[in-house]
Amino acid sequence: MSAQSVAESVVTSIIDYIKANIATALSEVRVDRDDARVSTEVPVNYFIYEKAAGYKTPAVFVIADSIDFRLDRGPNSINAELRVIISCLLEDKIAESLTYKSYRYSDALHKTLDRLHLVDDTAKRKSIVKVQKIDYSLVQQTKSSQESVFRKEVMLTCLVEHYEGEN
Repeated sequence: MSAQSVAESVVTSIIDYIKANIATALSEVRVDRDDARVSTEVPVNYFIYEKAAGYKTPAVFVIADSIDFRLDRGPNSINAELRVIISCLLEDKIAESLTYKSYRYSDALHKTLDRLHLVDDTAKRKSIVKVQKIDYSLVQQTKSSQESVFRKEVMLTCLVEHYEGEN
């Protein structure tokens, strides 16, 4: 246990959980909406840095924004609160479809992450994820391979309570 590994362990755990569960959440959103006009394919690319290039959308970014080491719980223990940004970058050829797609991805990510309890195999690390807010970017038009594509970002701001220590 070390304070230096808190961000790495939390971000890695969140990415692993999203990868394992996002397909089910997206499927539930598709069934709930009953509208096949808007696609919700499972993300393939996951990044921990903001300036990734050469990715295929939808792409998920999980960025540790800050760590607040709160009151100590004693020796060999960590009690921290992290602010983690989960961003999903989306593209579509139709701006209106893209907007609906952004709502669906935000719903699926919220369903996957809010009130999530992540516990490691030894039960000495525990993280509780709470989605604090969701932001939507404006639709931007870009050129991709000679055709016009619209791009939009969905960003979830999460507070993660993280505890490490002896049981």
